[in-house]
Amino acid sequence: MVVSRPSDCLGGLWHHQHEVIRRVFEADSFCTDIHLLRAILCRLRDVSVAYAIWAGLGVLLIGAIGIVYFKEPVSALKIASTALVIGGVAGLYSSGVAH
Repeated sequence: MVVSRPSDCLGGLWHHQHEVIRRVFEADSFCTDIHLLRAILCRLRDVSVAYAIWAGLGVLLIGAIGIVYFKEPVSALKIASTALVIGGVAGLYSSGVAH
């Protein structure tokens, strides 16, 4: 008998291991996200500003990953939309600053 894949001799165990590993990484990522959001909240004190910064960073990073790693096309609309998100975050941040 010739075994061409590890899953042939391990049955469903191989797939199950990958599923468990994926879920552990998801849980770890979620905990890291919550910790970073909490750190931003502790520094800013305004939930709206902290969430806007969090969401803006997410949009910017995912957009950049999509363009660089997945070779998504770059359009003027995509760049303008990302700039509007960043401008909105900057506006919320500046509105919360005490003068």
